Amino acid sequence: MQQAQIDAIFDLDGTLVDSAAQCELIIQEMRADRGVHQPIAAELARQYSGIAGPIMVPALLGEASADADADLNEFRARYAELRTPASSLYPGVAEGLERLLETGIRLSICSAKPQNLCERVLADTGILDGFSVIYGGDRAEACKPDRRHLLETLKAAGGSAEKALLIGDSETDRQLAKNAQVPFAFVTYGYAPADHTIEAEWTADTFEAAVEAIMDFAGR
Repeated sequence: MQQAQIDAIFDLDGTLVDSAAQCELIIQEMRADRGVHQPIAAELARQYSGIAGPIMVPALLGEASADADADLNEFRARYAELRTPASSLYPGVAEGLERLLETGIRLSICSAKPQNLCERVLADTGILDGFSVIYGGDRAEACKPDRRHLLETLKAAGGSAEKALLIGDSETDRQLAKNAQVPFAFVTYGYAPADHTIEAEWTADTFEAAVEAIMDFAGR
């Protein structure tokens, strides 16, 4: 009997791609254009890079924030025009994804990032073609941690919760996995505070370790 397909569902920012520098650059430019030239701290930008845009943008704009919806739209428009360098991938991501594909594991993205930005970042970094499904936050009926986001991703891929593993770097990802009743692999190198403990079936300090967790889950 043919073995059932295994699905590895990845968060994007803080799991595959370090987008903190991109976010910091865009916010600095927006602040400067509005007459606020004091730079934001790089660590602050990193802290907020793993948080959904509607919270991140006004928090980082600070006194330069005007209209929350307009600010978010401007941020996303600027992001869409900014190329994400391949060096933004965390170490081992390109090679690790290739290894998973070679073993027949199906790969998908479940991200709060808008669909067009997910696709742009994945294309810019050279890993777009490895994913069967990309499910941005605006594509889903409800965004993570609502379980529908993950379940819709799995449905689009033709998979099931019983044969899926979610890989992410945040409490939101953990809650999403719990809500959808899918096992969770937590990567510690992302945007979660260093002293923050997140409950997970697997914990990985590198992407290579995350690949081993996925292989363990798949029994390969």
